[in-house]
Amino acid sequence: GPICPSWLPTNHLLFQLSNIFLFLSYMAPGGIHGLLYLRICLTLGSFFFALWGYVILCAFDTLVWNAFFTLLNLVHVCVLMYILRPVRFSAQMETLYRDMFQPLKVSRQQFQSVAGCVKETLDLKPRENYSLEGVSRADRLTLVLAGR
Repeated sequence: GPICPSWLPTNHLLFQLSNIFLFLSYMAPGGIHGLLYLRICLTLGSFFFALWGYVILCAFDTLVWNAFFTLLNLVHVCVLMYILRPVRFSAQMETLYRDMFQPLKVSRQQFQSVAGCVKETLDLKPRENYSLEGVSRADRLTLVLAGR
């Protein structure tokens, strides 16, 4: 005889929503934004599975497992959102980034790491010397932002 002589009725809308989000997660593009998209889809899919397990199926294990998956993916979403947050610089550092580093395809996050190493910023008066050949130590990188 046939393998399935009679089919069960279609599952509840929550079950269908869960699977739609899982399906969408398979279409995540590459890169960090794709990873964020993937984690959001997985968060929503597991959330609807947990809700389905609690409200419709009344299955404790389905609820707990999917609540755990929801929480785990939500943590990943938060971490990715933190990584992707906008990086802001002071006006002087913004000019430096835009004029010197952005044309070299340095990301704002990479520049932020480099800028974090800045020990001091000096404003010199006209004719004031920053260093003198043979006198000053040459143990740091110096960038002249304005003047000569």
